[in-house]
Amino acid sequence: MESHELNVRLYGESAVVIARGVSGRTYRGEPFHLIERVSSVFRRSDSGWVCVLTHLSLLKPPA
Repeated sequence: MESHELNVRLYGESAVVIARGVSGRTYRGEPFHLIERVSSVFRRSDSGWVCVLTHLSLLKPPA
């Protein structure tokens, strides 16, 4: 997936990232192309940022 239009909001030891995701491949021999809204929540740990939740919502129906 490619991420575009990233918006990062920091809340102390947490962060919310909202982006437009574009993905495409072949699944069971059929090509697909999806445009989705991606929302991810991260928390800061001793070893760096860790993603604790990701949600995808379809923005545009597949062509």
